[in-house]
Amino acid sequence: MGHSVRSRRFAWAGLLAGALLLAGRATRPAPRPGAAPRLLPLGRVPADLLADLASDLTAVVAPAQPLPLELHEPRRQLWRAAGLLDAVPPGTVSQPALAIADVDAALPGRTCVFGLAEASQQRAIVFLSRLRNPRDRAALRQRARREALHELAHLAGGQHCPNRRCLLFPAVTPADVDRRGERFCRRCRASTAGRFSQLLGPLPELAVRDLPGQREGAEGVR
Repeated sequence: MGHSVRSRRFAWAGLLAGALLLAGRATRPAPRPGAAPRLLPLGRVPADLLADLASDLTAVVAPAQPLPLELHEPRRQLWRAAGLLDAVPPGTVSQPALAIADVDAALPGRTCVFGLAEASQQRAIVFLSRLRNPRDRAALRQRARREALHELAHLAGGQHCPNRRCLLFPAVTPADVDRRGERFCRRCRASTAGRFSQLLGPLPELAVRDLPGQREGAEGVR
């Protein structure tokens, strides 16, 4: 009899656990249909890196487009960053356009930029050249992903943040990208994270997470 009672108790416990699990799943936000970035290679982009980014960002990869040669400045060995962004077809709120170019690009008066975004056209671009680390090939994937998330956060309405640990901190060096990570600070989480998640739908765990409040730094943007 004791064994029978214990068996029934275990059975009820199992049913209760199953019901709670199902209830938890039912309360989770469902993926937003069709919400995914569109990755657009401009020129030659390493296929393995493109595949990694598509997986990390749950993105759709579009056919590659050639780099507009008129935007190259042979004297400085740089590409015009703003012109390359203009060459990216506009995206939509549910499918922002994110171009990837394996070049060194700059804005007037600046040595280089890692990326640019234009929220009104829902398009952005990431430049890979200066994100490389000759001593660590794996670093490029992480840095490219972080820069992509940073630009996509701009498309969601986010503005630059002085907190060096925040996803929206404006990186000047690759070390800034490494330190910045992939999370919002408290302030940007309140103003941007909701729209960011709505824009992209659910992302892999490596992407933006909801954090306990971080200390708002007095560190300024360099």
